Amino acid sequence: MRFVIYILFILSSGLNAAPYQLHAITEETPPHTYYDTNTQKAAGFVVEVVEELLKRTDTQIVDNRIKVYPWARGYHMLETQPNVMLFETTRSPKREHLFKWVGPVAPRVKWLWKLKTRDDIQANSLPEATQYIVGGVRGFSSAEQLEELGFKIEYSNQEETMYRKFFSGRVDLVNATELVAAHHVKQYGYEFSAIEKLIPFEDRYDYYLAFNKQVPDEIIHKLQQALGRMFMDGTYTRIRQPYLE
Repeated sequence: MRFVIYILFILSSGLNAAPYQLHAITEETPPHTYYDTNTQKAAGFVVEVVEELLKRTDTQIVDNRIKVYPWARGYHMLETQPNVMLFETTRSPKREHLFKWVGPVAPRVKWLWKLKTRDDIQANSLPEATQYIVGGVRGFSSAEQLEELGFKIEYSNQEETMYRKFFSGRVDLVNATELVAAHHVKQYGYEFSAIEKLIPFEDRYDYYLAFNKQVPDEIIHKLQQALGRMFMDGTYTRIRQPYLE
């Protein structure tokens, strides 16, 4: 009799147990992810993709809210807490076995960009492009990487200053992913159509959702399946396109 009572207690506890919840964390990398001061919530292209994924899979997140934290804090939580999803995270060989992954949610191809009117700028390879001056921001790893590749970098303290130099012709090229380039060009009062890709300089990895390894596999699987359906039914493209216009 005591055994039967114990079994009934276990079953009733399971029925009343709270559903599994994820801590959903992102950072400030507009236009992919950022904190919107008007709505006081996370916003951006990848945030919209994640929100659609959560809705399609009925996945619950803590406080029903995506939190925007500094990268170091979010990454520490991903490493140390059992129910954390951090995005957008570069899926690299060094990180591959540290976390579970869903994605890709965004390409990470970084391009060198030129003004469309600059017909004098032509290059078919990175060595050929080193003859041109590239705008960079002090402390940004992309500028340091280009310098290591042999480019002459005209450094600025802020991205806004870098783009002003670019549009005034003081530098020949800038570097960014497609969505980031579109965001900044529009932010500083220009049309995205005013610039064009010259050549990629970083295309090894993509951006993913990263999960602590204790997140159940069934959650990873259903999110990955839902993302695949979003690509197939056109939802992903529909979300992304406005950020390029």
